[in-house]
Amino acid sequence: MTINDYLKYYIVTLGWSVFPVKPDKTPYVKGGFKSATNDFNEAVKMFSNYSDALIGVATGAISGIEVLDIDVKKQEDGTPKLGEKVIEVLQNDYGSLPETLAQKTPSGGLHLFFKRRENKPMKTKIDLLPGLDVRADGAYVVVASPQKAHYLGKDGNEIEGKYEWLNSINKPKLEFAPDWLIDLTQARDKSSAIEIPQLQSIIKQKYGKDVKVKDYGTYYSTNCYMHDDNHPSMLISKTTGLIRCLACGYESDVKKDFGIEITAIAEEETVDAWKVLSEGRIDVRTAITTEPPDYDFVIPGLQSGDVGLIIAPGGTGKGFLGLGIAISVSNGIPICGGLWETATTPPKPGKVTVLFAEDSKVDITRRIHSIVNFYLSNNIELDIDLLEKNLCIVSLNGYNPKLINGNGEISRSGFYEAIIELASGSRLTILDPYSRFKAAFDENSNALATKAIQAIESIAKKTGSSILITHHASKFYSLNQNADSRDAGRGASALIDAARFQINLTTMTEKEQKKFSNISDRREFLKVSMTKVNYMKPKPEEWLQRNTGGVLIKFEPSSGKQKVSKPTNANERKELNI
Repeated sequence: MTINDYLKYYIVTLGWSVFPVKPDKTPYVKGGFKSATNDFNEAVKMFSNYSDALIGVATGAISGIEVLDIDVKKQEDGTPKLGEKVIEVLQNDYGSLPETLAQKTPSGGLHLFFKRRENKPMKTKIDLLPGLDVRADGAYVVVASPQKAHYLGKDGNEIEGKYEWLNSINKPKLEFAPDWLIDLTQARDKSSAIEIPQLQSIIKQKYGKDVKVKDYGTYYSTNCYMHDDNHPSMLISKTTGLIRCLACGYESDVKKDFGIEITAIAEEETVDAWKVLSEGRIDVRTAITTEPPDYDFVIPGLQSGDVGLIIAPGGTGKGFLGLGIAISVSNGIPICGGLWETATTPPKPGKVTVLFAEDSKVDITRRIHSIVNFYLSNNIELDIDLLEKNLCIVSLNGYNPKLINGNGEISRSGFYEAIIELASGSRLTILDPYSRFKAAFDENSNALATKAIQAIESIAKKTGSSILITHHASKFYSLNQNADSRDAGRGASALIDAARFQINLTTMTEKEQKKFSNISDRREFLKVSMTKVNYMKPKPEEWLQRNTGGVLIKFEPSSGKQKVSKPTNANERKELNI
C-alpha cells in the first residue's frame, strides 16, 4: 500500500483527520495537529511535500477517537517497563479493558484506540500512571504507514521501525473506553490522610530506604523499598491502601507496612445546595389545607422510591422470597399466594429489575420455572406476556458488581451507572445479596455502611424505583433463634437504621412447631415478620411453606389447612404455554 492508500483509508473509511509528521514524530507543518485535515485531496497535497512523512492523526473530537498509550518495552537491566504491569493492576482493581483496535509501536509499546463518547470524553493525560499516557482532545498519535520512524526513546536510545496494526484494519473494531478509565483521566487529585514527605520519612525510618514518591491522584508511586530499585515500580492505592511492587511482586497494605491509614478522602458530589433547599421546602399552608395523596406502596409497607431489607440466615430462602415478590409485582398478583392481605389487594403491576450476584443463570432459570409451573398448576392467575414484558432478571455470578469501594465511594467498576440505566423506570429493584454490591470493607463500620446505603438511595432517586436488598442475619442472632429481631442484620446498625422497611425470614423453631397440630416437618415452614415499617401499622407474622422446587406459598398453620395445596404428582402440572 502507498502512502495515499493509507491516507484514503484513514480519512474516507475511518473519518480521521491527518497531518504529516517527521520520522522523529514531531510535526512537519506549522500548527501540528491543529492543521490536521479530513479532506483527502488536501491531505495528498500536504503529504506530497515530504517523502519520508509519517501519518499523524489528531485525537479527540476531531477524529472521534481516544488512545491509551502503554509502554511495554523492557528496561536495559531486564526490568519490565511498568505500563503493562500497571494495566494489570488497573484491570484487577476496576475491570477488564475491551478488545479494541490496537497498534504496536516501533519501541514495542502498545496503542489501544477507543471510540470517543460525546457525553463523557477522556482527557489527555501524559503520565496518567507510570508507563501510561492518554491522548484525546489536544493531542495526536502516529499510525501505521509505509515509512519508518526514527527517534530517541525516553531512555535516550535510538529507536527505528514501523507502526503495525495488531488486528484487522479492514474491519476495525473500535470500542468505547470503560467508565473507570475515563474517570481516571478526569479525576482530580485525591487528598490523603498522609502527605508525601511523611510517607518518605516513614519508609526511611522503617526500611532504611530513600525513596521518591509521586502523586498520581488515585495512587502514589515509589521505588520499591523491598528490593534495589531505581524505577517507580511500587503503587500504593489511596482508595484501598493496597501496596504492590510491579517488579518483584511484593504485595501488602499500608496498615501492615506503615501502621497508618492512607485511604483517600472521598470527594463529595457537587450540588446546587440552595436549589435543593428551595425545592425541598414544604409549603406549610398547603400541607394544612390540602388533602395529601395516598401512599403508593409497591408492596405493603414499602413506599415507592424507598429502600427496604429482607433479613434472613443463610440458606433460608430470602432469594426465593425476593423472586416471588418480583413475579407478583411484575404481574400485579398476590404475593406468594396472599401474604399481607394481597389476596384481596394485590400490588400495582410494573417493571421489576432483579440482580442476583451469587446465583448462576441455570439456578435462577430453575427457580423461575418452578414458580411459574407451581402457580399455573394451582390455578394462580399469571400473565406470561406481562411477566416477560415487566420482569428483568440478571445473573452477575462470577463478577464483582460492587457499587461502593473500600472507602465508601461510588466504585469505578461501572456497575453503579449500568444499574441505574437498567433499572430506570422500574417500580421495584431487588439486589441480592447486599454483601456482593459493596467492597470488602468492615461490615461493622457504621460510617461505611451509611455511605453504602446513601449510594443505594441515590440509585433509588435516579431511577424512581424502590429498592429491596437481601441481607444475611448475624450468626449470633441465628444461633440464639432471634433472627426475627429487627436488629438481626449482620454488621453495622446504620444499614438497618437507614432502611425504611424491613422483613425478617426465619425457619420455624421447635417451640413454634408445638403450637400447631398439623406440622410434621418444621423445616418446611418459614415465618415472615414485618419488623420495620415507617408508614403503617406492621402486619402480623405470617407463614410460608416450601413447596415443589422450593416455591414459597402462604400457609395457615393455625387452621391446619393450606390455602394452596402443592401438586402430589408431576402429571398434575399444567404445561407452560408460552
